[in-house]
Amino acid sequence: MGATPEEKKKRLHEDFDIAMTEEFESEVRDMCNLSRALVDQGIEQGIEQGMKQGVEKEKMSLAQMMIEEKEPVDKISKYTGYAIDKLKEIAAAMGQTLV
Repeated sequence: MGATPEEKKKRLHEDFDIAMTEEFESEVRDMCNLSRALVDQGIEQGIEQGMKQGVEKEKMSLAQMMIEEKEPVDKISKYTGYAIDKLKEIAAAMGQTLV
């Protein structure tokens, strides 16, 4: 994890000779809180995107399996949520035809 606010204040003072006033200390704390919030938001978005990709991969796998099993197109559409045009594309890419 990153440096604590205290470590950052110490580094600003020692390495850059920046005096730590109460106002500046408050601003540093706000910046640390903002950066933590942005990191947390990025992690949350990454997890959400990963979950969506996983669901899409499962739907595609199910559609492919059902196409191989020669299930009726309306049944495949019902279980996967894919439109018939999309299922035709998937079948064509597999070298299969829909029933």
